[in-house]
Parts: sequence; structure tokens; C-alpha cells
Amino acid sequence: MTIDKAYELHEDPLQYQYQLQAKQVQKVLDSHGRPATVVGGSVSQRSTSLNLQSHVTGGLQRLRDLHGTLKKALGVENIRLLNDSGELQLQVIRPFEPAVPLLDLLRLIPEVPPASAVLGLTEDGSPMLHTFSAQALPHILISGEEDAGKTILLRTIAASLVMTSNEAQIQLLAINPISGNHQRYHAQESALRPLNYLPHMLTDVAVRQTEIMELLFFLVREMNFRMEHDFAFPRIVVLIDQAATLMEHGGRTIVDSLQRLAQQGADAGIHLVLSTRRPDASVIYPHLSNLLQSRYIGRQNIMRTTENETHPTNIEATTLLGKGDFLTADSGCNVRFQAAYIGDSDLHLSLSRRYLRQPILLAQPQNKPLKMGQVSQMSHEQTQQFSFVDGLISAG
Repeated sequence: MTIDKAYELHEDPLQYQYQLQAKQVQKVLDSHGRPATVVGGSVSQRSTSLNLQSHVTGGLQRLRDLHGTLKKALGVENIRLLNDSGELQLQVIRPFEPAVPLLDLLRLIPEVPPASAVLGLTEDGSPMLHTFSAQALPHILISGEEDAGKTILLRTIAASLVMTSNEAQIQLLAINPISGNHQRYHAQESALRPLNYLPHMLTDVAVRQTEIMELLFFLVREMNFRMEHDFAFPRIVVLIDQAATLMEHGGRTIVDSLQRLAQQGADAGIHLVLSTRRPDASVIYPHLSNLLQSRYIGRQNIMRTTENETHPTNIEATTLLGKGDFLTADSGCNVRFQAAYIGDSDLHLSLSRRYLRQPILLAQPQNKPLKMGQVSQMSHEQTQQFSFVDGLISAG
């Protein structure tokens, strides 16, 4: 599919980010008793400055108490609250500049094959793509230590599929489980949460045990239905973060469901993308590893044993730089590549501009929101009628 020129951001992306961050900050302030109001500000390449006005006693201290909440809402690591003679200002320090911005990379690719994710850029400057098919490398295993860029790659896979495929071709599901070591973790803090706004998402990112089990049961039923009726479209790509943790805490039912999907799902157009720090965990190796033949390895602090710890790929993985520096471990020649990156504001702006530019037939009745279990029964024409505007409204 040819990349639409609608992805070119004619609006000033910095100004758009300023407006988006101002709304995010005000939303946090409103939810905590409105200790201050955003009354203006400015934006530069390095930071966003928001002017705040407070009329409540102890407003400055209450704002300081919201420091962590504001960082999470904005998705940044560094913010500063300044008080200059009673004038309050919140400075949002811009995150790192990505080595390979996904939007820029997409503009360089004249045509992307169907059902293909744009992963990043290889050392020789060639785009790195992964095509989901039943015949070759239908599922993916992403591994690496913390800060290797596993979640970055998951987001990139999802975003690039959405930007190069319509809903009749690709649907998405995402799982980001709460583990025993993350009791304070909430769905709002998930790095995958922005995927909820993608029009191709069948439902919000699943984080709790009951949600995850229900989703996997749906996928198994969908797989059986498709195989019985010889359906394989739209393809469903399932993104699973912390896969080893999910399988260890989820029990035999979740493990069995994932094994069945890995064994037969691709023939029904269902593809798994698993991410984990521990590809050598007993729940993955050897039970699933032989079914996840396409592997992308990020930085490893130690040599993980999947087949042979002296294998050149395992040794080279300890020299990777992290933050999206990956190595393929497929059969044949290994390839090193830098995963592409897309921030929340770029994701929101590029998608909204693309979908809102499409003409809307006002005389055509609106479809009801898609429910799980109806995917295969929808016609190609019906699936194409879903709009990004509907997705934004339903997502919140």
C-alpha cells in the first residue's frame, strides 16, 4: 500500500504538542481539585513552558505533590515547577530525540507490502520490515533487558501497521499484564495505553487477569470459527508485553491458549508478537520457542540460553546499546537495526489528520461499535466503514 501524503504534518508539530500537553496538565489539575489553571505558555525545541495561575491556599505545595502524577500523564521523565515572584510555571523537558522517527521513515518508503510492519532502519540504511503470513515467520518473539526498547518496538509495529493498512486488512489487540512486582501499576500508566486510540484496536489494552483470559478465550474461539469456515481476514496481530510473567502468573489456561494460537493461529490469520526479558523461561522455552521463529533480540546484560549460549547471536546481544538497538535471530544472516520510534503526540496528530481528511457520507448509517467475536462475520465493506473519529470517541 502506498503511504498517503496525508501523513505529512502541515501543522506545526511543536505547537500541537504544546496544546496537547496543556490539555493533559489541566485534566490532571481538574481531577485533583483544580489547585491551578493553565493560562498560557510557550514551546521550544527543548521544552514546553506552561504558565499556571493558582487562587487556592497552598497551591504551590499541592502542585509539587502532583509532580509524579503529571510526569505519568505527560509521559516524560523530567518536569520542573518554577516560582518566580509568585508567577508559577511548569516546564516540561522534551524527551530524547529518536534516532529513527517512524513518521520520517514511512515517508522514505514508496510502498509497503500488505500486512507488513515497518520496524526500523538497518545499519546500511535500508528499511527493516516484517510481513505477517501463515507461510513464513508468522509470529515474533522480542527479547532484551530493561530499557532495551522492547515496548518501543511493540508500539512501532502497531503504529506502522495502522498507517499502512486499513481495518479490513489488519486488526490489533494488546496485552500488558499487571505482575506481582507492580501492585501500584494501573492501566493509565501502561506504555501501550496510547494504542487504545488506534482505529484498528478491537478493544482497549488488557492489563488485568480477567480481561486477559477473556481476550485469549475470544481469540481461540475466533481461530476455531475461522478454521471451520476457511476465513483468514482481517489479520489479527496480538501484541503481548511481559509474556513470560503473564504465562507464569496466568496458569495452565493462559499457557495452553497461547500454545494453541502459536500452533494454529497463523492459518486463521492470527499472529502473536511476544515481548519478554526472559526468553529462556520454562514457560516459553522449549514449549513456545520453536513456534516463534522470528526473533528480535535487544540488549542483554547476560547471555540468555535459548539454544546455545555460545551462539554468535547471543554473544553479540551483550554488545547492543539498548533503546531500540536490535539484532535479528532468524535463520540465515543476522541483521542489526535501530527500531523506529513514535511519540504519543506524533501518533495522535498523524492519525487524526489522515482519518479526518477522508470524506464522510452523511446519508450512510453509522455502524455500531465492533464487538469481539464478530470480526470474521463482517464483510470487507462493513469493516471499511469504521472511522477513526468513532475510535477516538469510544476510547475516551
